[in-house]
Amino acid sequence: MSGRLSEAVIFSLRQACRPFRRTVSPSGAIGAVAKITQWRMLSTCPILQYKAFSKYDVMRRHELYRRRQEAGPEPLRHRNVRPNWNYDAETFAFGARLGENTTSETFRLAFISPSYTERETARRREVFEDVETIETTQEAPNNTGLRDYGSQILRRYIAAFCRYNFPFFPEDGIQAISNHMQSEAILPNIASHLGITDLVQCEELPVSNATLKDTLLAVVGALTEDFGRPRAESFIRDFIMTSLLDADINVLLDLKNPMEIVAGILARDSRPEPETRLLRKGAVETPEAYYCIGVYSDKKLLGESFGETLLIAEEMSAHNTLHRLFRTAIGRRPLLLGKKGKEIGNIDAYAEVPNPWLHEWTEKECIRRLAARASKTAANQQLEEETSGQPNAVRNP
Repeated sequence: MSGRLSEAVIFSLRQACRPFRRTVSPSGAIGAVAKITQWRMLSTCPILQYKAFSKYDVMRRHELYRRRQEAGPEPLRHRNVRPNWNYDAETFAFGARLGENTTSETFRLAFISPSYTERETARRREVFEDVETIETTQEAPNNTGLRDYGSQILRRYIAAFCRYNFPFFPEDGIQAISNHMQSEAILPNIASHLGITDLVQCEELPVSNATLKDTLLAVVGALTEDFGRPRAESFIRDFIMTSLLDADINVLLDLKNPMEIVAGILARDSRPEPETRLLRKGAVETPEAYYCIGVYSDKKLLGESFGETLLIAEEMSAHNTLHRLFRTAIGRRPLLLGKKGKEIGNIDAYAEVPNPWLHEWTEKECIRRLAARASKTAANQQLEEETSGQPNAVRNP
């Protein structure tokens, strides 16, 4: 309906409002009430409600809805079937999100999955008769090599990053964190948020988590080949390691019989065996009873925690003791990410020197390995300074 009312509509409105004009004076408070009533009638006028909505339109809408229900849901289609799809523009946008130039052939190869290669090979077998020639000379490449290379880079950096941020955490926990960060619960989620779902070339639709994971690893490998390992490590730190903020590393390290582990650590440090003492309790005769038990050694409090029963409180206090020994309790130093993450000096020193394993863990051993990493970092820095002054010198990789 246009902005101005037609003459027929105005005539109908005047006829509807005529009784109020006869019985109500247009002046004073009664006149104001009459005007408000007239405007209410304008908003509920039958002509305004049903002018552009007939019974035939209702029947048409019901018929269209019935046909839509019979046709079923819309089939899932890839983004490239739309008319405004531009693969070059999408890859350029992906590089803009990463802050790098991703229009090279290496990055295009990173998005080609083995399933796409198999489909192309099968299609060529149907077109060409000489199968052997097609398989040997025209086999389409895929991202398998970049995926394996990126997996090595990722695992190496995750281990070095965790050893730098958690120098007293056992190597068992470092490996558990590494497996968690490379699982299909983390990498596919990161890949989908980066827009890899629309760029990957694969046979299945929707794209599986395994394909998204392999493609993200291939992107890490492509970054390493085109821009070097430092740029790939920066990408891992900014986009992958940030997912560690939502994870509890103490839960990832599944410890059974924590009190025995505490006793073994104290025995290797030549310290007395742990003793448990009841510190506090309350509401014992109610369903909400609680107990607080502390773990002592040589009259020193090592850890404490609460529990619904004495056994639960003792087990939780043993866990709290291990968290304090490993420097992973609440209130620890936050992860070094972003610009502070660049403070990690020599990645090779932390990647090559692991933390002590749980069966050999002692605080003195952790401090000794920290000193070994520091000395190795200083030696590498001195070697770089010496080679930087000699342009023709061959650096040791």
